[in-house]
Amino acid sequence: MATRLITPSQLSLFSISPVIGAWWEELQAQKLFEGSKPAVSELDQQLFADGLRHEQVLLTKLEKAGHSIARLPGKQTDADYAATREAMAEGVEFIHQASLCNEEMRGSADLLKRIDRPSLLGEWSYIPIECKLASKPKTTFLVQASAYCELLTPLLGHRPDQFELYLGGGKFQPYGTDQFWAWYQLLRQRYRQFREGFDPAVVPEDAPGDHGGWSTFIEQRLEKARDLMLVAGMRQSQRQKLRAAGISTIEDLAAVPAGTAIPGLNGEALHELRQQAELQLQPVDADGRPAYRLRPIETGKGLAALPAADAGDIWFDMEGVHDPVSGSKLEYLFGACYRNTPDGKPLFKAFWAHSEAEEKRAFEAWVDWVEERRRQFPGLRIYHYAAYEKTAMRRLAQQHATREAEIDDWLRSGLLVDLLPVVTSAIVLGEPSYSIKKVEHLYMEQRQAGVTNAGDSVVAYLHWQLSGEPDLPGEAPKASPKLQAIEDYNREDCESTVFLHDWLLKLRREQGLPEQPLQQPLDEAAQEPREPQPLELLSQQLLEEIPDHLADEGALGPRGMSWRAHRLLAQLLPFHHREAKVGWWAYFDRRSKAELSPSELIDD
Repeated sequence: MATRLITPSQLSLFSISPVIGAWWEELQAQKLFEGSKPAVSELDQQLFADGLRHEQVLLTKLEKAGHSIARLPGKQTDADYAATREAMAEGVEFIHQASLCNEEMRGSADLLKRIDRPSLLGEWSYIPIECKLASKPKTTFLVQASAYCELLTPLLGHRPDQFELYLGGGKFQPYGTDQFWAWYQLLRQRYRQFREGFDPAVVPEDAPGDHGGWSTFIEQRLEKARDLMLVAGMRQSQRQKLRAAGISTIEDLAAVPAGTAIPGLNGEALHELRQQAELQLQPVDADGRPAYRLRPIETGKGLAALPAADAGDIWFDMEGVHDPVSGSKLEYLFGACYRNTPDGKPLFKAFWAHSEAEEKRAFEAWVDWVEERRRQFPGLRIYHYAAYEKTAMRRLAQQHATREAEIDDWLRSGLLVDLLPVVTSAIVLGEPSYSIKKVEHLYMEQRQAGVTNAGDSVVAYLHWQLSGEPDLPGEAPKASPKLQAIEDYNREDCESTVFLHDWLLKLRREQGLPEQPLQQPLDEAAQEPREPQPLELLSQQLLEEIPDHLADEGALGPRGMSWRAHRLLAQLLPFHHREAKVGWWAYFDRRSKAELSPSELIDD
């Protein structure tokens, strides 16, 4: 067996990718990897920086609480191992980047926490804390924490009986070591066998999946090999069945004769995948447009599902950023296109927010603007692409306890129209995905904005937060060029949705289809506004009593309670009604998928 010490990270990779990711990791560890891994994206770099910030936030909290902390280098040198043992012997309450090793493994624990339990050290002992940005535990976290329990055992004279995960949002989650120890020992044994039998000459077959830090590298190899996963809509289970039948590339699939039967694969599904592969292999036309094919018209789907166009229609897109350290989400830009005349140039309106309070005001301003426009154009719809905007608006209405009746009405009346299922049911597109950035190649020229995708917009916004630039988009020095670049990107997303809708309406006219609503008309009772319940009215009254700018939430309000308690009471009163909505949302979301794109429910 190799004498090189393994690491908890290598073991955790083996737990999720024992054939592919672990093989490439071992090849690199043995210094036999001669290729190059893809450059780390800006978004991944930001996540790494957030991980470091996550640890520093915790350390700062602990120091402010008066705890003693040993901050160590964590480089796993002889000096670092000695420094860890010394800090443990002194009984330091917390040890950051504690270097540990045994005969097989070495690593640096994010944090060791002193507890009151006798050990070889004295009347105290230590347990590991793994700091992770994710909001929920993962298998890899449990593997790493168990590994540090193993590394602590010889220093303590016993195995730690617990460990903790410090997750995104500042949540501690404790676990009993015994819950996972038998599984962990089996994993350790399997990894020993893997390393003993490792053959650098036998390269494993590539497959899609989570391969840790090797995932992007494997994706590039699959693309180079023209793998079946290049086919839009291809599921892993379908890929496996096709490969078992000797079909391993997108070219192989496109060449499958009509009527061919593949064991375990539905004939209709095979037909869909084969025509998708065919179109993706067709070259773009002279204008750079990809090939596409109209699907047969079906009642209530695709082009037949589009509502009647209205002069007041709105096309909507949102930008948001998640802070994994605090666990908070900020929707910082609500963008909308609209027209003053049916054939006029789309106009753009933006609602910005840079804090939770501003997010509430921007959301309210957006909803109020739509409601005002609805009074002028009762037949308008709000068009968006994919489910993000619909989900975000439901969350914001509940989170801020505002405009809930309006959002409920939007959902009941079918005001929100997702164009993604319309597109996938209307055409087969010769692109590897049906994202709007791919679909727009059919109807739009190349974008001009410097920010080109949602990941770029997140990074750009985080860069703005650190830049010290003003909080308004525009030219320096009075405004922010960084925010202007984000707004330009959002505007182009909204304009793309406008032009997509125009293009779909043109296709519908060419097919001779009449204008008709997305769904069958609701009965009058369903369209009537729901009367608010008494607790909802009281909640709204209490919220309206809270001043906009509170200097001290602990101060007493007019009802003899602190403003903090006042706000909490107002938000709790309609709790059961608000929670009941979530189940109904899930039901109607699934019903809509069953009607418009039932294939999406296969993996649900």
